[in-house]
Amino acid sequence: MNRSNALFSTTDSFTVREARKKAVFDEISSLDGDRILNTSVDTLCKYYEDKNAIEVPILDRSQVVIDHREVARQVNDYGRNITVTTTEIEVSVPFAGASDAFRIQPSMYTLNPSHAVIT
Repeated sequence: MNRSNALFSTTDSFTVREARKKAVFDEISSLDGDRILNTSVDTLCKYYEDKNAIEVPILDRSQVVIDHREVARQVNDYGRNITVTTTEIEVSVPFAGASDAFRIQPSMYTLNPSHAVIT
């Protein structure tokens, strides 16, 4: 599988969180003093929360489609390149929302992540 298709492994969650935190601090630092004084704390908090929230995709489990087929694959068998017949399983899961969250690596993860083509 192509490494770029690995799920939950492109950017770690700490880096994402710190980048968003820095962006908020930089934007607040550049605010005009009058705007800060004339806007309620709750309104400012809500604005930055909405702007920086990570939209978690919602999977549509009722529309899942599973397909399988036999495919020939080249494998290395102790120095010999051989062709073996394998079963390839394709699972299509529609989702609503941004796909960015599929790339964020959580604090606990596997070194052998699942792979997917996200469209």
